[in-house]
Amino acid sequence: METWKFWKGRGINTPRTWELHPTITKDELLKIIQDCDNQIIIKPSLGAGAEKIFSCSLADMQRPQLSSAIIERIGEGGYLAQEFVPGIACSANLVVAQNEIKLVCVNDQIIELGASQKDNLHYIGGISPAQSLLKSLTPQSIQDAFQPLIASFPSPEHGLFGIDFICDSRGVYLYRG
Repeated sequence: METWKFWKGRGINTPRTWELHPTITKDELLKIIQDCDNQIIIKPSLGAGAEKIFSCSLADMQRPQLSSAIIERIGEGGYLAQEFVPGIACSANLVVAQNEIKLVCVNDQIIELGASQKDNLHYIGGISPAQSLLKSLTPQSIQDAFQPLIASFPSPEHGLFGIDFICDSRGVYLYRG
């Protein structure tokens, strides 16, 4: 949730995000799903990689056994809901040298999004550089798209880090940094 607040506070595109309280009711979750065009992503608030991430739709919630299992899983605590943004799953590698952040490479992420809470998202691998984006975007346009994001970071001294994002016809949506 803190990551979402950080990006949102700096005007960076990121999917709408809700902290899911362990006592959330089916009706409260349904409201979030309806506000997000009938599909959300549920993920651990402190997760890494693709662990325990799954999609949840209005159709899922209309199946009593599945909706009960989803509510039970959220009841374990520590989950977020994010608006589902269709598009190309990517990651970017950035390097900090002499207090300057540079985009090094953009990569395709090959993922399989599970259809329910019993079928988590699976990270299969990646392709570097991102062949899907390079079909329609130039390396310079990708670099330009990242400038507002890079400018929003506090200036670290040195290091290497990655950012996961979705790219669609409207632009880049950061979903984890």
